[in-house]
Amino acid sequence: MLVSRSMPRRRPLLLSLALGIVLLLAALPAPAQAPPAPCSEDPGFHELDFWLGEWRVLVGEQEVGTNSIEAILSGCAVREQWTSARGSRGESLFYYQPVTKVWQQVWVTDGARGRGGVKEKTLVETLADGSLRFQGEVPLAEGGTYLDRTTLSPLPDGRVRQRIEVSSDGVAWRVVFDATYVRVGGTTPPATAAAHDAWLEALAREPARLARVAEQLRALGGTPLREADGALFLAEGDPASPPRLIGDFNGWGERRAESEMRRVGESRLFALRLPIADDARVEYRIGRSGEERPDPWNPRSVEAFRGRNSEVRMPGYVAPPEIAALPTGASGRIETFGLESRILGNRRAIRVYLPPGYDEAAEGGRRYPLVLLGDGELYAGALGIPARLDLRIARGELEPLVAAFVDVTDRRSEYDRSSDYRRMVVEELLPRLEAGYRVERDPARRAIAGSSRGALAALDVALAHPAHFGAVGAMAPALAPWTVGQLLEGRPPVAVRAVVRRARYDDRFGADAVVLAEGLVAAGGSVDYAEIPEGHNRETWALRFDELLSALFPRVR
Repeated sequence: MLVSRSMPRRRPLLLSLALGIVLLLAALPAPAQAPPAPCSEDPGFHELDFWLGEWRVLVGEQEVGTNSIEAILSGCAVREQWTSARGSRGESLFYYQPVTKVWQQVWVTDGARGRGGVKEKTLVETLADGSLRFQGEVPLAEGGTYLDRTTLSPLPDGRVRQRIEVSSDGVAWRVVFDATYVRVGGTTPPATAAAHDAWLEALAREPARLARVAEQLRALGGTPLREADGALFLAEGDPASPPRLIGDFNGWGERRAESEMRRVGESRLFALRLPIADDARVEYRIGRSGEERPDPWNPRSVEAFRGRNSEVRMPGYVAPPEIAALPTGASGRIETFGLESRILGNRRAIRVYLPPGYDEAAEGGRRYPLVLLGDGELYAGALGIPARLDLRIARGELEPLVAAFVDVTDRRSEYDRSSDYRRMVVEELLPRLEAGYRVERDPARRAIAGSSRGALAALDVALAHPAHFGAVGAMAPALAPWTVGQLLEGRPPVAVRAVVRRARYDDRFGADAVVLAEGLVAAGGSVDYAEIPEGHNRETWALRFDELLSALFPRVR
C-alpha cells in the first residue's frame, strides 16, 4: 500500500528529471567538426582564373561593352557583370560542383523575358588549347528548345575570346556573338602555384582522396597543371622506384637529380614542378622502372623520332600558321630522281620542290634560289615541309625557290664531317641540279641547311665550299664532339651568311648554337641568331624549319 500510494507522487519527479536531462543535453555545444577545406585547395576552382579581371569587349575594332569578372565567396564561385555599349546589363554566376567536378553557369539579363535573357549552361568540354565550352538547352516561348553554347578561349597575349553559337539540332551551329576581351589596366589572372601546393598538402593528409585524382585531372583537361611560371607534373608510381619526368629540358633524364618526381605524403602520387616560360612548347615522357612512356594523364601528344611524346603548350605559345587550302596555282610540285654516287658508292633519292609558277616562268628563263636540305625523306614526307613552303610563299614571307630534299643513306657517317659526302654534294649533286633545273649560279643565292646532326653536315659543306654556297641554315645544331674551332680550322675568313636557331629547351645541344653563332661572327661571318621556345625534337623541325628558310631567302617587298 505504501508503494502504491507513493507511485503517483514519484512519476512527476522522474518525468521532470528526464526532461531536465534532455534540456541540459540540448544546451550543451555540439561536438566540434573540422571545417571544410577552402575552395583554393582544389585546382578545379581555378579553371576560370584566366577570365578574371576588368575587360573591354570588342567585336572587330568596335567596343560593344565592358565586363567585370571576379572570384567571390572566398574563391568558391565566379561572378560576371556585363554592361553593353547601349546600357543593357546582364550577370552570370559560375559555380563549381566539387563532387561532380563540373562547372555550371546561370546567366540573367535585364531583358529576362526575351529570348536568351535567361540561360543555364554546363561545362561540357575542355579543348586542347585550354578553351572551355559551356552548353545548355534554352526553352522557347512558342514551345520547343534550342541549344546555346559558349566557348571561352584564352589567347596568347592575355586576351580572351568569347564565341556564342546556337543550334536547333546540335549539328549546324550559327554564331551570334564573337568578341575579344581586352584587359583594362593590365590586370592579370592570379598565379595558381600556391593553390596547387595546398591541394597536394590536403591529398597528403587524406590519402583516401587520391582515388579520385585521375578523375579530377581529366575534368581539368589533364596534366600538367599550368601555372604562372611553369607547370606542375603529376604521375602515379612505385615508392620504391619513383617515376621520373624526362625531356629535352633535362637531357632526357641525364640530369637524374632534376628528373626524379617527389612523393606526395605516403601515397602513390608523385609531383614535380618545372619552370617553363609562358611562350614555350615542350615535350616529355614519364619514366617508370626503366621504361619511358607518354603521360597517361595528358591527352596531348605528338609524333616523335621514337614513338610519341606528351606535349605541353603554355598559354603564351604562338604556333606557326596552320596549313590551309591555298588558291588554285599557289602550290608547288615535287619531282624525284635517283642519284648514283660514284664517290660514296651508293644511291639515294633526291626530291626537288618546284615553287608555284615555276613552269609558267620557263619561257622567260627565270632562275630561282636553290636550297639543299638534309634528311630529305623525313622533311619532304612526314614533316610536310613542301606544304609549309607553299604557305610561306603565298603569304609573301619566302622568296619562291627550288628546294632539293637530299636523302641520307648513313646518317652516322655522312653527317660526321665526311669529306666524301662533301664531294658528293659539290661534284655530283650540284651539277645534276644545275643541268635539270633553272637554279641560280651565284653562291649568294644558294644555301644548304639542316637540323641537329644535319646542321653539322650543312655547316661542314658550306664552310668548305664557299664558292658554291654563300648561305647556311642550322636548326638546333648538334656539333659535339666537334668544336667550332675545328669547323673553321685551316679555312679562310668566313664570308658565309648563316641563320642559326637555338632550341631553348635543348639541354644537350643548346650551347652548341650559341658558340657557333659567336664563332662565325668572330671569323667574319654574318649571323642571324634567334632562340626557339621549344626543344630538340621532330615536331620543332616540322613547325619551325620553314621559318629558318624564310630567314635565308626573305621575300623582297
